[in-house]
Amino acid sequence: MDRLPNELIFLVGKYIKDDVFAKLALSQCSRRLQWLFDPPLAYSYLYISSIGTREFALIRHLWCRPDLARLVQHAYLGFAWCFRPDSQPITEACYPQWNWMVEHILDDICESEYEKTAWNMQLRRFCEEAWLGVLLTRLNNLKSVTLAYGNNQGLINSILDKAAYHRQPFNRTTPFQLLLKVTLKSQFSWLQCNLPFAMGLFHLPAIRTIQGIKNMGLSFSWNEPRNVEFLRPETPPEFSH
Repeated sequence: MDRLPNELIFLVGKYIKDDVFAKLALSQCSRRLQWLFDPPLAYSYLYISSIGTREFALIRHLWCRPDLARLVQHAYLGFAWCFRPDSQPITEACYPQWNWMVEHILDDICESEYEKTAWNMQLRRFCEEAWLGVLLTRLNNLKSVTLAYGNNQGLINSILDKAAYHRQPFNRTTPFQLLLKVTLKSQFSWLQCNLPFAMGLFHLPAIRTIQGIKNMGLSFSWNEPRNVEFLRPETPPEFSH
């Protein structure tokens, strides 16, 4: 590896730009690759379009390692399933830690027994939105995030509202102090489908842009999306009396 030209190494890096695990493995091969694929660089951008075994392992790893989760500055979090029929092979990969992890997550993010019951059901049926919501609680240094909604259960919205009002698990620190832009993307193609929206976004300290992208045709592949932006000014507007 140390003898490869820089051009080839950068091509390798471009090919695996979204593969965090590959970057971390390469960073352990040599000092040169460690410089190219060190953890801050590997974790700076996180892309999850759906959750499989690798993605679930990454979520579990970042939840257990908040020091690494704080390195993530930009994220794309996509979810479509509220229940995955193929969840058993994914959860079996992390036994016997599975029950321990779920219980600790519930204690960390929930404020009441009712809330614990609701989240427990969604986590154990492997709702993608629930697990990405859990991950979001650890990504406290985000500067931008895209949330690609599919079958929306309102779980990520509840996490954003918790952050805005400093409710558990955000009651010990100021959450998302660097978050400037949030993009909400609908994965549905029907015209009548509305984008979900967390009003708590307006109360986050640094937020400047909230962008909504909704597909207007039957298929994203041949229809242009329509963009709507709500821009929050740097300073509050002045009103005359």
